[in-house]
Amino acid sequence: MRNFRSALINNSTLTSLNLSWNSLEREGIAELSEAIIINPTLKSLSLAHNGVGPNGARHLEQLLSQNSSLTELNLADNFVGPIGASHLATGLLSNNSLTELSLGQNKIFESGAIAFGQVLKQNTTLLSLDLSIYFKVATSLEDEE
Repeated sequence: MRNFRSALINNSTLTSLNLSWNSLEREGIAELSEAIIINPTLKSLSLAHNGVGPNGARHLEQLLSQNSSLTELNLADNFVGPIGASHLATGLLSNNSLTELSLGQNKIFESGAIAFGQVLKQNTTLLSLDLSIYFKVATSLEDEE
C-alpha cells in the first residue's frame, strides 16, 4: 500500500479510483486517506466492501474535512455503524466538494441517520446521500455499538 500511496500523492491526472473488494480495512484506509488529502485531481472514489468499520471512518472524516477535490464517495457495505456514521457526518460539516455519498448496507441505525440529518442542515454541496438498508431495529442499546 505504501508504494500505491506514494504514486497517488504524486499523480496529477487520475480522476476516478475504484478499490472495491480489496480488504483495505482500517490500516489501508488510513494510508489511502493521507494520500487523497494531498491529491488535487481525484474526483470519484469507491471503497465499497472493504471492511472500513468505525475506526476507518475516523480516517475518512479527516479526508472529508481536508480534501477539496473529491465529489463522489462510495462506502457501501463497510460495517461503518452509527459511530462511523457520526465520524463521516462530522467530516462533511467542513466539506465543500462532495456531492454524492453512498453508505448503503452499513447498519448506521437511527443515530447515524440523525447525525447526517443534522449535517444536511449546514452542508450545501451534498446532492445525493444513499442510506439504503441503513436501519435495523435495535433490540438493545448494545446492538447500536
